[in-house]
Amino acid sequence: MRLATLVEEFLADLGWVDGIETEERFEGDAGLRVITEVRITIENQTYRLFIDTIEKSQWLMLTLYPPFKVNEGKYVDACMLFNYFNNNYLYGGRIAVDDDGTIRYRQIIDVSDTDPSKNLIKNMLENGIDMFEQHAEAIALVSLTKKSYEAIREDIEKKAEIERVRKMGDQ
Repeated sequence: MRLATLVEEFLADLGWVDGIETEERFEGDAGLRVITEVRITIENQTYRLFIDTIEKSQWLMLTLYPPFKVNEGKYVDACMLFNYFNNNYLYGGRIAVDDDGTIRYRQIIDVSDTDPSKNLIKNMLENGIDMFEQHAEAIALVSLTKKSYEAIREDIEKKAEIERVRKMGDQ
């Protein structure tokens, strides 16, 4: 089955029929790339969701963009925080900031010699949603305020310690 068809069926199963934009590009040696874009709400914010398929290499790529960018002068803090998330939490993809401040969560899977399913796309999407739900406040703080990476990380670690102690008390 063509990967782009699988994406179409996945979105249809979710009831997403309006607001879907699809673009097909031929990208030289990479071959046909189909880019599907839709809007999704996470933590009362509208994110852009892209699901790309590259047929020749059999790659499936999911990218989520929050509705804001990292303010100028905060790129290093954002990079440090995003590296902290990428290295200390388990998600299928990674969060990064581009040179222009654009924030993106991306997961790429090579589905060559497999039988990819709509559940695979669902799991990829849930990984990205979980990452933003868990870290939305910290991402906004590092991106949009003067609060430093160090202060945000200290807050995260304090909350984690409180939760760890609470869980120990529940045992």
